[in-house]
Amino acid sequence: MQQQRGRFKHTAPLDQRLVEEPQPLRQEAQCTYPGIEREQLLRKARQGHTTLAEQMRELRELRKLVRSAEAKTPNGRRHRLTGPGFI
Repeated sequence: MQQQRGRFKHTAPLDQRLVEEPQPLRQEAQCTYPGIEREQLLRKARQGHTTLAEQMRELRELRKLVRSAEAKTPNGRRHRLTGPGFI
């Protein structure tokens, strides 16, 4: 019999978790003395900010692709393409 992996559902979306995670880490780092533990907390907070920035960059690129997929109708109005392959 195969062993099942423990799974859980997140209560908040990824972008919200990425925004909220670094803040308590920075606050905790401010309360600790300079040393290895403080540097590890600050590093983890920076990684969270970097990941958030990458997510935002990907979202902007996706929006650009959607805008470029818009087609002009014969009367000159912009029309969004819809269907399973489009957002």
